[in-house]
Amino acid sequence: MKTIHRILLAGILALTSCLYPGEDWGFEVSVESTLSSKTCERLVLDGSYQMLRGSAKIEESGFCYSSTQSNPDIDNATKLTAQLIDKAFTATIEGLTPNTSYNVRPYVRSGKSYVYGEVKTHRTYFATAYTPVLSGGTTSAVGAQKATVTAVVQLSNASYPITEAGFCYSDTVELPSLNDSHVQVEPVDGSISYTFTSLKPAQTYFVRAYAINALGTFYGSSIGFSTASPVTLGDVSVSNLSSTGFTVTAGLQTPYVSEGLTLLESGFCYAEDTRLPAVTNNKISSVVSNGEISASVSFGSKISYFVRAYAKCSNGEYYYGKSLKVGDKSFTVKGVTFDMVAVNGGSFGMGATDEQLRSAGAGVEQLACSYALPKRAKPETLFYPMTNNYKSALRSVRDNEKPVHTVTLSPYYIGRHEVTQELWQAVMDYNNSGYDDNVKNPAENISWYECLVFVDKLKALTGAAFVMPTEAQWEYAARGAALREGYKYAGSDVCDTVAWTEGNTSDRPQAVGNRQANGLGIYDMSGNVAEKCYDWYALGYYSSSPQNNPSGPSTGWSRVQRGGDYYNEADWARISSRSMIHPDSCYLNYGFRLALREGMTLPSVEKVTMGELTASGFSEYTVEGTFRITLSSQGSGQVSEKGICISTSETPDLTDAHYHLDTIADSYDITIYMKENRTFYVRSYAISEAGVAYGEQVSFTTPTTPLVNTIAVTDITANTATGGGLISDDGGLDIIARGLVWSTSSNPTVDLNTKTSDGTGPGSFVGQLAGLTIGTRYYVRAYATNALGTAYGEELSFSTLYILFNENISYGSVSDIDGNNYKTVNIGTQTWMAENLKTTKYRDGTSIPNVTSYSWDNLTTGAWCYYNNNSNYDEAYGKLYNWYAVGTGKLCPEGWHVPSISEWEILIDNNLYLKEIGSEHWYYYSGITDQVTNEYGFTALPGGKRDDIGGDFLSMGSSAYWWSTSTYLSYWAYYCCMFESSTDVYCASNESMEYGFSVRCLKD
Repeated sequence: MKTIHRILLAGILALTSCLYPGEDWGFEVSVESTLSSKTCERLVLDGSYQMLRGSAKIEESGFCYSSTQSNPDIDNATKLTAQLIDKAFTATIEGLTPNTSYNVRPYVRSGKSYVYGEVKTHRTYFATAYTPVLSGGTTSAVGAQKATVTAVVQLSNASYPITEAGFCYSDTVELPSLNDSHVQVEPVDGSISYTFTSLKPAQTYFVRAYAINALGTFYGSSIGFSTASPVTLGDVSVSNLSSTGFTVTAGLQTPYVSEGLTLLESGFCYAEDTRLPAVTNNKISSVVSNGEISASVSFGSKISYFVRAYAKCSNGEYYYGKSLKVGDKSFTVKGVTFDMVAVNGGSFGMGATDEQLRSAGAGVEQLACSYALPKRAKPETLFYPMTNNYKSALRSVRDNEKPVHTVTLSPYYIGRHEVTQELWQAVMDYNNSGYDDNVKNPAENISWYECLVFVDKLKALTGAAFVMPTEAQWEYAARGAALREGYKYAGSDVCDTVAWTEGNTSDRPQAVGNRQANGLGIYDMSGNVAEKCYDWYALGYYSSSPQNNPSGPSTGWSRVQRGGDYYNEADWARISSRSMIHPDSCYLNYGFRLALREGMTLPSVEKVTMGELTASGFSEYTVEGTFRITLSSQGSGQVSEKGICISTSETPDLTDAHYHLDTIADSYDITIYMKENRTFYVRSYAISEAGVAYGEQVSFTTPTTPLVNTIAVTDITANTATGGGLISDDGGLDIIARGLVWSTSSNPTVDLNTKTSDGTGPGSFVGQLAGLTIGTRYYVRAYATNALGTAYGEELSFSTLYILFNENISYGSVSDIDGNNYKTVNIGTQTWMAENLKTTKYRDGTSIPNVTSYSWDNLTTGAWCYYNNNSNYDEAYGKLYNWYAVGTGKLCPEGWHVPSISEWEILIDNNLYLKEIGSEHWYYYSGITDQVTNEYGFTALPGGKRDDIGGDFLSMGSSAYWWSTSTYLSYWAYYCCMFESSTDVYCASNESMEYGFSVRCLKD
């Protein structure tokens, strides 16, 4: 079970010392008593009362007494009434046990309210040998009109002989005395016996033996017996129950014909306004046949009656069997059975009638808080500015129960119990109740809308016209309907007997049906969980409520809630108490009760129509949509709400997101905000007293930002590049901008100035990236914008060239085994790489070692390194290789080779045109700048070298060195070089093969 945290209670309850069971009825009375005299078996008491505040009619007075109860009252002790004369009363309590203490308390009664005085203790005297002892009272041969009574009379000392003995008897007084009827009987052998005749049949009598001597009158214990009924009437059984009537049957026997009692008449009597109908109400005669009587009863305009069998005997008296309420319905859903109690239509005074105001005033309601649930997940839609933080359920002041006004209702049915968790589970297939340790507990932690969905599903399962009760139906049933019980609570003036409230539950709901029912057989209406009703709530609604079948205001913010609950004080359990709650709110002390009203028709609502979906301007709920709700017909009663249900699942209902406006218009538009790229299902709905009706389902997908891909970047130069994008989906809205955006940082956005604008609409586009910096890595993304925002393609990266090639030459290309791409250029009859080699493998796939240490100068096998062991130089200058790598003959790509010294010499004749132009890489002397044109596109770069002694790095920016395949002696090789101060190419043969030089490849 979930942990519940109790919250603040602030209340006002006026108490006075004379009240029971702890309430203020608007008056205050002081009740006192004194002992007048006593004997060993008798107390004579005087009582009186004074009205201290207010006024009330005192209708009864007397005493409650007990030898065991410390605070005797009408429920736990013996009550003895006393005649009230003015404001005083006297009573004699007889038949007490000698030498015993009795607690005695006086009382007065006004209406159904008892007020008690102070408890006083009195002890009876000891018995003596001269006191007659009467014991052993028994009855025998009890018939319909006669009974025999016997008692033992003993006297230990004959000094004071018994002068008279007999029996006192009464059919009303439990301790009859000589003031009541009595017969004198002569003792025989220490006992007395008497046979009473001409007693009333089916009547309870009380009898006490008495004896008189010179010391006084003494009584035995009171014994009770009941005479037999002259007829035996069996239980009523019902058959052929329909909407028009029913058949009743009961057994009937006449066992006391021997006493002269014969049957004159028999049949059934029935009524709606009393649980014990008599022949003065409605009756149907029936002749006994085979020991049974049977009759058919017509409902007429009613749907329920209390029925019992009757018989009239020759003594002129009527006798009755047990009463049965006919007309209630029982249903079973998935193995769960529940009852609906029939309530005949009728009129009553609704509101704070006199008995409802016998209390000091309302306190502040407590909320048994809800908790986070999966069903409270963040919605996919929003109705601005509404949020899910609804106001608390509230109890209004007592004025919301006024004025008392006449209401007339048609017949209906109402649940015998609150909807239980087992029934909720059977219908809804889930149970979110907080107190889920007993399936008989009422369902709670449910919203008003969930209750409406429950009712709708229950209709489908049973075919019965279930509804939520109106508050008028709820109150009429709580009052006992035509029984007009007149209680403050539903079934009693004592709250604890009929309701679970703060004072008797340990702040948790109880299994339904464990308190006393009201006269109609309905349980827990005054307290267990408070109960949601159909109506909208309005503080002053009673002033304008229609008389016939009212169902609340036409619009509102909160729905009515009725009855007390386990978390609040008893004052909220009054029948007329009203509260309100937002229909989407859920609390652990709020549930509901079913109603059923036949003959009602649902409203009908057209399929929702949609306007154009547009951008909302919000960050999360980015799509705005307008929906039109149109009511086709009202059905039975007024429509109190109409709107839309919307969900990402099919067949949305009121347990999903739902929105409405407070309007009585038959058609209106409502705008909601939705998350993008969702498929939604929407239905219009209309709610009336008959239930909820839905329109045909409509589905749609909200637009989203476009889907765009970035196309590979090409034609990369030192300052420009070409890119593009492909918009394959416009997201459902027009593309209003598209292009490329780039930056030297990852994830560039259109907030940057470095972007292109390449038209509108979907499809492919090409953009030119300009103003780039030489030798810089860039990140580029294609973008596309619609009204919902901008979407980006995948991010690509590229680097502008470090090398300033001749833009007037059409270069070729070649790739090495590592996948490095090189520009190639035709110079005369030769085809050269226009870039230095970068491979880490021989063309047969064998890896070339990368040697970074000073062991470089001792190598005798192929190796490579970055200049200064820094990979950033690789992009422009390539790698440095020792001659042993060149000497393998496998360093260049397939179809290419490292040139020999003679092949270098062919190139040298064009040396004026070999260097890269500009000063990005070369440290040019100012005197030769105009001589460098790179006309033939060789683009020589100063990659420096690695020394053969110590492996030091030298001359980057000022010198370029390239190997040839030609050797001189066994340890030297030919090479060519250029310097910053000249445009000439120099070749020599006196360099060690351990040097690290650049490599240019020549096509075979």
